Order: sequence, then C-alpha cells, then structure tokens
Amino acid sequence: MDTQRQLDKLLTMLSLFGLASGFFLLGILILSKGDSEGASIAGGFISVLLGTAFLLSAFSYWRAARYLMPRGRPQLHDEGRLADGSAEGVNT
Repeated sequence: MDTQRQLDKLLTMLSLFGLASGFFLLGILILSKGDSEGASIAGGFISVLLGTAFLLSAFSYWRAARYLMPRGRPQLHDEGRLADGSAEGVNT
C-alpha cells in the first residue's frame, strides 16, 4: 500500500509540474513574439503567472503530501463504525 501512496504523490507532482511548465512556456512564447498589442502582452504575463502558481503548488504539495495522505485505512467495527464510535465518512 505504501507504493500506491508514493505513486499517487509522484503522479500528482508530475501533473502539477507539467501544467506549470506548459503555462510558463506558453507565456514566454507569447511575450517573445514581440507584438505590441496590449492583449497579447497581458495574456503572456497571465500565463507566466499561472505557470508560477502551478509550480509553487507542486512544491508545496510535495512538502505537504506526507501529512495529507493517511498511513493506512482506519479499522472498522460492527455496522461500519470506526473505533471511536463515529460513522465512517462523517467528519466531526
């Protein structure tokens, strides 16, 4: 089960990094084209900012993933109740 969590973490990180690099490169290409139109410059800057935001999200996810993913599945008792008596899937 540990390899499944590691694989989930890795694939999520790679997806976020792929989005970051795609938006960043798209923004750089728009800005390097050199059109002096305001809309293209604004679109290029927005794309670069989105790429940066996805990159920061990827790094923060990588650091926080060990706290987000539980170590194992909680043990269920009779009638779908957890060990502390609460129902499964109910956040209290």
